[in-house]
Amino acid sequence: MLKIIACTGVMLSDTTIVEAEAVFLATGHSAREIYELLYEKACRLKQKRLPLESGQEHPQTLIDSIQYNQPERGPYLPPASYTFVEQVEQRGVYSFCMCPGGIMVPAATAPGEMVINGMSPTKRNTKFANSGMVVEIRPEDLN
Repeated sequence: MLKIIACTGVMLSDTTIVEAEAVFLATGHSAREIYELLYEKACRLKQKRLPLESGQEHPQTLIDSIQYNQPERGPYLPPASYTFVEQVEQRGVYSFCMCPGGIMVPAATAPGEMVINGMSPTKRNTKFANSGMVVEIRPEDLN
């Protein structure tokens, strides 16, 4: 466990204090509380580029026909998947977590908040496919 003691140091779980000119935290997602704490301590934060994701849901038959280049998949082929990677105006745009035979499901992240996630049952046998599509958002886009 890490405890922020000041904007230039941290206290480790064994109570060792480490001071530095800068502290880099790899918080991952769902780190709202750490950013609120840093703001309360008047720490200087630097914005970084962020991925903005949008969930996509498609008919699985459409993905199958595009990927297998035939009207129907047939009984011996698995539900088709895809990946998408492109540079658009010098920004990365890409798919991730493609779920053949998957569905979009709501997930609560905090009181009053909800996100949408994609998932596939083991047999990947729903009539839909889904994936996340990501584009880079830069700090200047938010001004």
